[in-house]
Amino acid sequence: MKTYYKIILMALIVPSLVAVFLSGSTEASPPYPPSPVISGITFDGSTLLRLAPGSDNWASTWAQDGNMYATWGDGGGMGGTNQDGRVSLGVARIVGSPENFTSQNIWGGKNGLNEATFGGKSVGMLSLGSVLYMWHGLGSNWTPWEETWLAKSTDMGATWQLSGTSFFKYTDGFSKPTFLNFGPGYSGARDNYVYIYAPDGSGGSSALPTRVSMARVLKDKIENRSAYEFFQGLDGNGNAMWTSDISQDGAVFTDTNGKLMDSPSVVYNPVLKRYLMCKTHDSRPSEIAAGGLGVFDAPEPWGPWTTVNYTDDWMGSDNMYFCQFPANWISPDGLSVWMVFSGYGEDAIAKDAYQHIKGVMTLRTPSGDAIPPNSPVGLIVK
Repeated sequence: MKTYYKIILMALIVPSLVAVFLSGSTEASPPYPPSPVISGITFDGSTLLRLAPGSDNWASTWAQDGNMYATWGDGGGMGGTNQDGRVSLGVARIVGSPENFTSQNIWGGKNGLNEATFGGKSVGMLSLGSVLYMWHGLGSNWTPWEETWLAKSTDMGATWQLSGTSFFKYTDGFSKPTFLNFGPGYSGARDNYVYIYAPDGSGGSSALPTRVSMARVLKDKIENRSAYEFFQGLDGNGNAMWTSDISQDGAVFTDTNGKLMDSPSVVYNPVLKRYLMCKTHDSRPSEIAAGGLGVFDAPEPWGPWTTVNYTDDWMGSDNMYFCQFPANWISPDGLSVWMVFSGYGEDAIAKDAYQHIKGVMTLRTPSGDAIPPNSPVGLIVK
């Protein structure tokens, strides 16, 4: 039976109040200069919503039908728990606004409409017209970094087929890829290419990746690995250079201050005409935990990147990983976004679950003065 889970914000947020953070994000030294357009972003803790305990990642895309489709790992998905409905990999449909939505597991999970037919992990989903794609890696922990396949659904997530061969290996410097997302079904895209970002994990499981690689492929060639091109760098005029030889790729983004904890996500904000990157980092190289959050922007998918916000312990977090601004939840004025994120362990903020929180950006004045909104407000810790 088709079951929907109505989200009632206050009923889920208000119980078990422990403390309220008035401020407390530690500002680190960012890897890129301040944004010339956006002076900062404030996250409103009173909007924090937590669902689906045990289910993490939640990479999403805005589909042609107007809904959001998201993939999760190691849990029961919406309405499930870490044990109830648990699958290694599942897909849910989310309908509505962040303040009031319904959700349905459509592939795996608690009361899922269809059985999940393979496991693994994904942090990259894309809707191209009526077809959904997701990047797929096997297993958990380091294993999904090792090799990447492309999965395809022609029935809006009800069934998925894996590519016959893998597209990337970690030795290529291309692991756990994500897609650049535009409007519904990829409408509003800058050109006929699909853009992909991936951490460089070529150093193996014991290395500390600090750079992001980038690829592009024509939309109608996305299932053809030989059609992919890789970002080499910028020429003297600031134009992107591309190569079909993955061994000749260059970094599209680098953070030498702290290791990249997981894959970055990038979405286009059509109102501000800026590409927004969300990624986690950590300044403690001996630990696998991540408390850092970076938000960056650029005029093009390849940069030049500038900093909107960069903190080492975002809202007191120290176990955060993977964050994304869903394209369909950008406000009409382009200034409000909702960050979907995951965590693990005993973190007070970024738990092993689906979570989202509202962020409001402020623009620089015509004179270029910054209006920094760096202090979180109304944060409830559970």
